[in-house]
This record gives sequence, structure tokens and C-alpha cells, in this order.
Amino acid sequence: MRQALEHTWGKWITGAIFGAIILTFIIFFGPQSRGYAPGSVEWVAKVGDLTVTDREVIASLDRYSRLTGRRQRMDDAAFATARRELTLNMAAVELLAQRAEAAGLAVSDDELRCFIVNWHRGYTLRGERICASFPEDYADRYRNFDIVFFTDAGGKFTDDYSGTVRSTYQVAVDVFEARKRQELLARYYLDLLASTVAVAPGQVQSVYERRNTTVDLEFIRLDPAAASGGDPSSEEIAGYAETHGAEIAAHYADHSADFATPRQIRLRRVYVRKPAADSPEFAAAQAKFQGALERANAGEDFEALARELSEVQAEADAGGDMGMRAQDSIASDLWTASLSLSVGGVTSVEQEYAWNVVKLDEVVESQTRSLEEVSAEIAETLLRAERTAAAAAGLDRRAARVLALAASSSLADAAAAEAAEATAARVSPENPEPTPVAPLAVATTGPFARERPSQFAAMLAAQGASGIEFPPDPADEVPSIGTSRELVATAFGLTEDAPLVPEIVTVGDARFIVRLSARAAAPSPPDAAALAAIETELRDGLVSAVVGDQNQRASLALSFPGPQSPVVASVVDEALHNGKIRLRDDFFVVPASDPVEEL
Repeated sequence: MRQALEHTWGKWITGAIFGAIILTFIIFFGPQSRGYAPGSVEWVAKVGDLTVTDREVIASLDRYSRLTGRRQRMDDAAFATARRELTLNMAAVELLAQRAEAAGLAVSDDELRCFIVNWHRGYTLRGERICASFPEDYADRYRNFDIVFFTDAGGKFTDDYSGTVRSTYQVAVDVFEARKRQELLARYYLDLLASTVAVAPGQVQSVYERRNTTVDLEFIRLDPAAASGGDPSSEEIAGYAETHGAEIAAHYADHSADFATPRQIRLRRVYVRKPAADSPEFAAAQAKFQGALERANAGEDFEALARELSEVQAEADAGGDMGMRAQDSIASDLWTASLSLSVGGVTSVEQEYAWNVVKLDEVVESQTRSLEEVSAEIAETLLRAERTAAAAAGLDRRAARVLALAASSSLADAAAAEAAEATAARVSPENPEPTPVAPLAVATTGPFARERPSQFAAMLAAQGASGIEFPPDPADEVPSIGTSRELVATAFGLTEDAPLVPEIVTVGDARFIVRLSARAAAPSPPDAAALAAIETELRDGLVSAVVGDQNQRASLALSFPGPQSPVVASVVDEALHNGKIRLRDDFFVVPASDPVEEL
């Protein structure tokens, strides 16, 4: 295999590229990231004949960082979690391959060669084209995601195949190719499982009807705030304040906390990480902290001291400034320590993961605005509430009458009749021709189904954009009204004989009168192509949910970190339980959370 590949493809890897990779590798996975030491190779997992080494795991994380652009250093917890996830993905490939072989599946040498070169149609071995004998869709169905590590931007395969494998995977070529064979077997096995997934005809018919049965609703939105007359003027607010002093005072007494600002402090600190007590670094870190405390107590410039010694970089750059903080936004031990200090005072605070040298820079005591200061503000609040309540009461009376009339007519006719009645009720000897009452406004949702394509996608398509997929609109969304699963269910239960929702409906902060305007049943008999498309969609969804989506399959194939599909996870969990997977637990220890977060 190696000789065939190196004979077939041209050279492209340069010393500069290798240098960049090595540099990235050192930065991302050097000693500071708990990488592996040169020359040391230890096993971290064993599954049957498969032994996974720490070098392989670190190399896989390096490939992951290069392929995804995540070159920044992970924190300890994320790094340990990623190690475990990708190791279990390596183990999963071996377990699935074993099941594939037990089911009679196999990978020929030609399949392996063509898989590694991603079923390249121009691949030749001893002058004969090999991959052309395989189906065209193999390059998509069984894509070799590793191909990016062996080819340049133009897709040309590296001449130094052996060197690339060793440097990229930290294994010999024959081991790498054995792993690729197992990977392809595992993917064959997942496809075998996927082929057993079936969708019931009744389910297809149900989805077809949900997508093609539509209703069109007419509705009236009841908005007390809009009906209350708009924003009160400054004169109206002042007049209300003069005549409602008792109510304003009572509101102030009941809501005094709303007008208070809490005590705030500004601290500066020197933050020194505390290593484990039995570690060789503990004594030096403690000495650094003691020295910082002594220098601060001696009156040394605290900002300069923090810039020099603090181990929280953002704070160090700001001279140790932690910003203005209220009690609920700072660690309780730091807040408690500040209470014993006067401005300019220095103390020390020991935390689980760190020592702190702390200086109190500024204090803003809790303040409550006086009744006189907030009287106009409260007056406006109360006046708005009164007007909104009055408008709501008026709307409720009108809505009740519209509901009664709408039982036997459209909402537009019911609203017009109610407005005419309200106008007639205003007629008096003194006002024989009152200003007509405007009918409540009626709008429509337009026809919609329970399940429907994304309206945003439809808008883009209308503007000429194509090839962009968006998830369908939520099944609990009523166009122009809002999100309400209950209203959707009610709407599709309305009929021509019973078209009215018999009560006012609340959706979000608004209220609505709702009536069926039109209903269209799904076309019958159904279009065969539409049913077939739905069946394919549902089956693909079930396959993704059980066997794994594209991201999960790619993570598995590349031995990258990531969650496993239910089927794969169950296989791995069973193997962990019965001892078929052995893990070196100390390699996967997740430390406690980053102490820097303890602010």
C-alpha cells in the first residue's frame, strides 16, 4: 500500500510546513498542556487487539486543532474531556469493526486503497485504475475525512506518504492502514444497521396530512396599552401627582427596593495560583504570595505590584483592578474581607485554588432616592396602569359582544355590528350624532399548516437564493399571532359548523379573538413523489437519531472528540461495563473548575 501510494502521487510537503506543524504541536500540546514527553509512550486504552497510546491521542487532538482552527489552548477540564471522548471513539471503531466481521462484512485490499485516497478515479496501481471499479457514490457515502492531511489544496497526494502518516498519527504505516480498514468496516456496519430502519406507512400519511392540511384564521388583537391613549404628557403626570399624593407615597413604601442602589466596592488584587500542597511548585507559589503581601503592606505601589505578579492576565494588565462590584457579583470571601477595610487598606484572602493580596480602592455606599426625587416617576407608572386597566375593561366589554356576534358571522361583520351598537349607545338628546366608534381591527394569519417549510427560506428563494436549507418553522407557531401549541391544536379542530374559538385566547402578552376563515384538506389521493420524499426524510431522521448524524460519524471516523450516537454509545457502554474496554483512568482525570473563575 505504502509503495503504491508513494509511486502514484507527487511530493508536496515542504520543510516550512512541517516546521509550522511542529510549532503548532509544541504550542498546543507542549508540557504546559500536559502533552507527552519525547520518547515516552504509554497505553491509555485497550480493546481486544487494539492498543491506543497517549501519543496517538495527543496527535489526534493536534489534527483536530488544525482541521477546526481550534489552536488556542484548551483549559484542563476541556482537554481531559476531549482526551476521553476521542479515545472512546477510537475504541468504538474497533468494537463496531468486530461486529461487522461477525456479521460477515469484509474490506478488500482494493477497497482499503481506494478508501484512503477517497475513491479517487485516477488512482492507479501497477498501471491499472483501481477505484473506477467501485460505485460513483462511494466518495460521498464513505468519505475519507483524513484525505486533507495527505493532500494539498489542489487534491494532490503527498509523495512522502510514510513520513506524513508517522508525523500526523504517531503510528507506523501498517498500523495506520489497519486502523483505516477497521474504520471502513465500522462504517459498513453502521450502514447495515441503518438499512434495517423503516418508517410505518401510517406515519408517512400523517406527516403528509399535517403538511398539506391548512387553516386560515381571522383574529382581533386586544391591546389595552395601545387603546389607553398613548404616553401621558408631562402636564398630565404633574396633575396626577398633585391629586394622588397618598397613592404615590404608598407605592414608594411598598417598592422602596426599586429605588435603591446597592453598596459597591472597587478592589485591586494580586492573584497567585495555589498548587496542590504536595506538589513541588507549592513552596515557590506560597513564597511569591508572601512576598507580594509584604511589599503591599510596606506601601509599594499596588498597581505596579499587580502588573508584575498577578496571575490573572486581564487584571494584571489593569493594575489588579477588578472593577466596581456589588455583593452579588464577587466571591463572598472577597466581599467579607472588604468590610473590615477602609479605603486604601490591604489584606489577604486565601481561596481553595489561590492566594489573594487585596486592596480596597473605592466604596460607594448603598443609596435610596427620596420620595421627592421619584414622585413624578411613580406618578407616571400609576397613571399608565390606571389608563391601561380602564382600556382593558372597555376592550373586555367590547370583546365579549364581538364573541357573541361572531358565533354566526365573520369577525369583520361582528366587529362592525358591535361598533354600530356602541355608536348607537352614545346617542342622546345632547349628542344626537356622536362620533362613530371604530370597529376593532380584524387581521388574518393566511393559510398555514401544522408543519411547514421555513418562511425565511421561502423569502430567500423568492429573492433568487437557492441551495440554503433552514429548519422548518415550529409546529407551535401561529403566523401573525405568536407561539402557542394550544392555539395550533385548537385551530386545526375548528370546522365550518363550529368556527369560533369560544373564549379570548392569551398568547404571550397579548389577547386575541380567533375564528376560522377557511380550511383546506390535504389533496387526495396524495402525490406519490411527495410521500416518497417524506418517507426518505423521516427515515434519514431516524437513522441520524439512532446511528448518528454527519457530525457524529465524522467525529467517529476521525477519532475526534465529540458525543456518540445512541447505538455507538450503547456499544461502548456495554464494553466498558463488561471490561472489553480498559482505560488508564489517570489519563482522563478532569480537574476541578478553573480557579480564575472564582472572582
